[in-house]
Amino acid sequence: MQQALDDLAALIEEHRQLFVDCKIKHAMPTGDLSRLSVDKVVEIYDFIHKMALGPEVEEWRRLKAWQPQERWDRYKLVGLKKTREQVMLREVTDKIRAIWRGEDEQYGKRPAFPFGKHFEADDDQEGTVDGTVQPEGERAA
Repeated sequence: MQQALDDLAALIEEHRQLFVDCKIKHAMPTGDLSRLSVDKVVEIYDFIHKMALGPEVEEWRRLKAWQPQERWDRYKLVGLKKTREQVMLREVTDKIRAIWRGEDEQYGKRPAFPFGKHFEADDDQEGTVDGTVQPEGERAA
C-alpha cells in the first residue's frame, strides 16, 4: 500500500506545474492519502497517468518548451494574453481541463478525488467545484 501511495504522490508532484498552469486545483492532496483504499489509489493513479500520456499533455509540454518559463512569467506580469503561443497554450489547457472534468469520452469519467478543495495554487486564486479557476470577472462573491 505504501508503495502505491508513494507512486501516486510522486505522479501528482511530477505534474504539479501542469495542474497549476491548467488551474486544476483539485489534483493536489490536502489530506492524508493513506485513508484511501488500494483500489482507489490505483484508479486515481491510472487516470492521471493516462491523461499525462495523452496528446493534449504532450502538446502542452511542447508549447511550454517554446519559451523559457521566465518569458511565460513575464507575459503574465505585463498582461500579454494574445501572443500566438499563449493562444495555443490556452486552447490546449482548455482541453486538459475538459479531460479533468470528465467531458472527454476517450479518457472517461475522472475518479472522485477525496482531496483538493482547500489547496491553494501558487497564485492564491479561488477555485470552483469542478477544480478549475474562473476568470476574475466571473467569480462568485
